[in-house]
Amino acid sequence: MRLNESIKVIKNNKYLILFALLLVLPPLIFVTNTNELFEFPKMFFVYIVGTFTLAVFLTELVNKPRKLILPSKPVLLFVLAFIISTIFSTHVYTSVWGYYTRFNDALISTLIYAALYFISLNVLTAKDFKILLRLAVLTILPIGFYGVSQHYSGSGSDFVAETDRVFSTFGQPNWLAQYLVMLIPFSLILAFREKFIFWVSVYFAGFSCLWLTYSLSGYLGFAASMLFLVALFVRKTHVTRGNLAKVFVLVLITGLISITNLGIFSSRVHDAWTDLRRIVWASVEVYAQENPADYKVSDAGYIREGLWRGTWFLVTSSPKTFLLGTGPETFPYQFQKYRPLILNYSSEWDFVFNKPHNYYLELLSEQGIIGLIAYLILSVNFLKKKSKILIPGFVGFLVSCFFGWPVVSTAILFWLFLALAERNAEL
Repeated sequence: MRLNESIKVIKNNKYLILFALLLVLPPLIFVTNTNELFEFPKMFFVYIVGTFTLAVFLTELVNKPRKLILPSKPVLLFVLAFIISTIFSTHVYTSVWGYYTRFNDALISTLIYAALYFISLNVLTAKDFKILLRLAVLTILPIGFYGVSQHYSGSGSDFVAETDRVFSTFGQPNWLAQYLVMLIPFSLILAFREKFIFWVSVYFAGFSCLWLTYSLSGYLGFAASMLFLVALFVRKTHVTRGNLAKVFVLVLITGLISITNLGIFSSRVHDAWTDLRRIVWASVEVYAQENPADYKVSDAGYIREGLWRGTWFLVTSSPKTFLLGTGPETFPYQFQKYRPLILNYSSEWDFVFNKPHNYYLELLSEQGIIGLIAYLILSVNFLKKKSKILIPGFVGFLVSCFFGWPVVSTAILFWLFLALAERNAEL
């Protein structure tokens, strides 16, 4: 469906308008006058519009009852596991509302996402889903341009200090990278189906911004998504000279962006060596930044190794924790007792870690083995659906979660993908 046709359809469908707002605006929203400039306003926008959408749906259902399409069993299992973990949480208030400043991935936010998934199954058609997915892909343009401008202007904005890694409207490079990884494959699919120049421009904006995040989790997710996309391309697209020429252009653009912007990679080697030297020759007094000009930040792998080790100590601390976890979003309260000494030798020695930087370990520690299994069942069930075109972006998301976690904008996409798969909607 062409863009102008999509606009006409949206005008005559109130639910499509509401879902379009939920997809397009949260990635772009940020403020300048709160403690958390990015996730906080995004989450509250979803609270407001999501609750309004639910109210409209329930009002119509009361006035005009109809047969409903029920959520899939894996979705119900995941939500049920979330509720049970919250009931037995070590801090119920936090598990219900979320960790302060962000609030995403707590019970309330998960119920809103699940409600929107359920509503979309019952009020949106396959054509509507196609429109929403295209609108989501188009958000790459403003996000990508703003991110690239951060790199070349030397700072994020007037209210954010200078940074080596762009974060655009997300506030954190890894969050931005995960969002782009989920959507970039669709820009390439559309490039081969419709206006090549336009959609390649979208890809160019998205990959440029992704590369300048210097997010290793983002790069790994992108690589995984591209492998699945290539497999899909070879299987479903007729190989012609024209298509091969397009592939050559894409590979050339991608390569040029990469080799001309090596950025922080040279300094990462130095920082990793500094971390190793501190462990081997550690003295009694340890300072996080002895010479800030030479040492910027500890190697990400070094910090994660300590985080993951401590998280495993937390998970295995009691049968209850292993089975049900400590409760959604309670990691920052419980981890401190199991924090390894190795983290005291990193540049983040004085940080309160509120995430284990691995979503699967986060699920295991906060919702126990039951929550993790429920999430894995949900993911495997998705991968078995007929909508194979959704798999590259979804796989990229799953891979990036090995080193990060979902945020508001990626959570919305995650639940949209689930609904798309249920309706077998394609682009």
